[in-house]
Amino acid sequence: MAVNLYILGDGPLKAKLSGLILELGLDGRVILTGNVKNPFAVMRYCDCFVLPSLHEGQPMVIHEARAMHMPIVMSDFDSVSGVCIENGQYLVGKEADDIYEGLKAYIDGRVPTEYAFDVDEYNQEAYREFLDALGAD
Repeated sequence: MAVNLYILGDGPLKAKLSGLILELGLDGRVILTGNVKNPFAVMRYCDCFVLPSLHEGQPMVIHEARAMHMPIVMSDFDSVSGVCIENGQYLVGKEADDIYEGLKAYIDGRVPTEYAFDVDEYNQEAYREFLDALGAD
């Protein structure tokens, strides 16, 4: 089975990751895209979405992956409960071995995909919460 890993975004670890990719002979298999205007253009060709974060606020990228009905593997960061939905993700720990376990779970068919996520409903609810926070009717 041929597997590619696309890492979208940019950050202070990019140079270190680039070196590690070359050192491990993974050039062409692990692709650092940098920041992209339209992540959906890349995500539409991917089979699984992985969010291996240590800390997150409100990770909108999870909602983007759900809008595309992707299987989702994500680490159990502090605020993860705010984005979990029934049968909507496979939670793992924050260590490299945990992320590896999540990828194996995807390959083994253990990552749930039978979740319901309505983008319009989510947007309407977020808008109502915004208005409530402003004290508007």
